[in-house]
Amino acid sequence: MASIREKGDRLYLVATLPMKDGSPGRKQYKIPLHLDASPQGQIKAKRRKVQLERSLEQEKFHWDDWLSPQGLTKNKPVTWRDAIDRLYEYRRYEKGMKQDQWEKKWLPLITKAPIRLANPCTADDMLAVMASWDPSQDTYMKAYRAFRKLAELAGIAFPQLLKPTYSLPHERGEAKEVPSDKEAIEWVQLADRGQPNGKALRWYFGMIATYGLRPHEIDHVTMLDDGKVQVPWVDSKGRKTKTGFRTVIPIPEDWIELFDLQNKVARPESEEECYRWLRNSLRRHPFVKKEWTNYSLRHAFAGRLWRLGGTKLDTYTAARMMGHSRAVHEETYRHHIEPYEIANKAEEAIQANQADQQERLMRVKQPAG
Repeated sequence: MASIREKGDRLYLVATLPMKDGSPGRKQYKIPLHLDASPQGQIKAKRRKVQLERSLEQEKFHWDDWLSPQGLTKNKPVTWRDAIDRLYEYRRYEKGMKQDQWEKKWLPLITKAPIRLANPCTADDMLAVMASWDPSQDTYMKAYRAFRKLAELAGIAFPQLLKPTYSLPHERGEAKEVPSDKEAIEWVQLADRGQPNGKALRWYFGMIATYGLRPHEIDHVTMLDDGKVQVPWVDSKGRKTKTGFRTVIPIPEDWIELFDLQNKVARPESEEECYRWLRNSLRRHPFVKKEWTNYSLRHAFAGRLWRLGGTKLDTYTAARMMGHSRAVHEETYRHHIEPYEIANKAEEAIQANQADQQERLMRVKQPAG
């Protein structure tokens, strides 16, 4: 096993390694990582530690890989296996990607033919793989980003590729298909049909429908006596941030009683994220449409908020209720906002015109001096 040591604000790996001069035997060495002891340096040092331990376990350790600051000699080409390992370590240990997400969503994109793990990592291979998709596809965008980061980590040139043109429906100005109020009620009330932990599912979906919460926020809300909820600012892993909390009103209020939201039903204790737990239940739901996701009830809440708030609602208030910035709200829910903004503008124009006409009429009626 290797360990990370700090000396004079610099980081080193310490491990028992084969003799540097090639003679038989092993001894303990301290390998300079050329990294400072900053949080970012510590993250990179952990990735290098994993790489060292893996090379020792697989009996692939070579001193040439550790003598230059980049971990490679200038003349030695980077293989696809090395490059993919570096991307894996970056995504897994620096970005916190889960193992199953790497195996199911990332690895298949960057191991398509003609890529061979033992071959040198080249821009030509990337071009050949990217030719499998159209730039307008979501898969092309994901592969483009993966190969661009892989090329950066491997120290090779990224090929000249067409930039992705894929965009989400709201970015294309298209309205999301969301459940109506009637469909939202059926979604929640049928959530417990034939489902393990069905009562908990019903309560969680009821909270999303009534308060527009994100799945990872639900475990942390506090229900107030007047029916409002306080939602602390938490990240996607449920960790509270320093931003504070927001207070959200139920829309509509009678759904609190309809879904019995005052009586919380906890979900089973598990390391599984709330989003995944809810998403997996949708596959067994007897009513939910295929195109709907956990966020569909949240998007429906946003539409209901604008429908009931009408021209008296402003984007700042709506964005704060939803827990994001005004810019994100305007981009995501533009199709809900625009009709009311247009109505506001029309109302302002009519009032201004009527005031002008009244003023002109008053001037006409005034007797000449």
